[in-house]
Amino acid sequence: MWCPLCQNDPCDVLPLDLWDIARNPVWLFSDEAEQLLGSGQCYLAYGHVLALFPDLSDHEEIERLSMGIDDCTKPSQVTDAYWLWARRQRGTYPASSEEKVGKWLVFVPTSQVDAAWAIIRRAVENGLLGDTAKVATARPSPLAQSGDEHVICVYTYDWTDEYDVRRIHTALCDLGFTWPMSYKTDADTLAGKYAKRGHTRIGKYRLDGQDAQTFKAGRYNMLQRMDNGEQQRELPAFRLQIELVPEPCWYSNMRKAMPPSAWDKLRKQVYAQYDYRCRICGASARLHCHEIWQYDDKEHVQTLQGFIALCEWCHHVKHLGLAGILASEGKLDYERVIVHFLTINGCSREDFELHRRQAFDQWRARNNYQWRTDLGKYTHLVSVDESNAP
Repeated sequence: MWCPLCQNDPCDVLPLDLWDIARNPVWLFSDEAEQLLGSGQCYLAYGHVLALFPDLSDHEEIERLSMGIDDCTKPSQVTDAYWLWARRQRGTYPASSEEKVGKWLVFVPTSQVDAAWAIIRRAVENGLLGDTAKVATARPSPLAQSGDEHVICVYTYDWTDEYDVRRIHTALCDLGFTWPMSYKTDADTLAGKYAKRGHTRIGKYRLDGQDAQTFKAGRYNMLQRMDNGEQQRELPAFRLQIELVPEPCWYSNMRKAMPPSAWDKLRKQVYAQYDYRCRICGASARLHCHEIWQYDDKEHVQTLQGFIALCEWCHHVKHLGLAGILASEGKLDYERVIVHFLTINGCSREDFELHRRQAFDQWRARNNYQWRTDLGKYTHLVSVDESNAP
């Protein structure tokens, strides 16, 4: 069945074998669902269940659970405060600064605000979004645009970090909030810029569900461009660099091409070659066999150069796009990946941001071409007979 949120068949979030049992809202919010779907994923799945099975949207039990998870205070019943807040309880996230902090504005009808807040609140607590969010309560506000809807503000630490801004927007869409929404900086809020006061073009970004799909596919263009000084600044040759594989080459790798036993033998040889330590940082923890590819941007040929042993965190940096996807699903601490990059390279966060932007710009440019794979001197490994492999 086609999932309207994933734009995929089957749904990326809700496994096909769980569709029947997921129709039961009691199970969807149970401990068993938490274990099967992963930490925090049952709340992501909630939006996908409603998209897949719209006939359940008015189910009284779903409404009760989505509004009352963990006895969450309902914003529709609060009149002694303007806002209710949610804060991250799992993982880490960059600290915000007053000059750069901003938020996605999610407007929902009053009749749905309790359900929407329960979903976003739990997502923030589980580390799927940023570090904080807040929701407007039933207390009348002179700045409210309408009495028929409430706003939920989902914060990001830096409005100029467009990758993180888009990541959080995509996570919101995965939760079921797919309608167009705007992003506003706190600086504009503190300056008194509100639509109700006649201000226009306040938002730094305005995205919808389709934008989330293009973000996942890596085909988006940066909306907030770097200034000329930043574009011209040269970065040092980092010891640990981001290496993004062009989308047409995603499944053209040795691990996919070789028989499992042959690949297992090869990776163990690579680990031994590097004395069972990460080639970059020297860690002796769990290792990954990383393929080194060279890209000919004129002939559009990717050529295999060799293999190195990498620790888990160096490997996440290399494949930062995948790391971002895992982080959006609550499966990885993205901030820890960034800190690892900063530590190994001894550089600033600004250097990391520029390196990341350049890597993704190059990746998007390479995605426009069909690539030919050349395994070079390793071609013979693909033809290894599984029956003869030790």
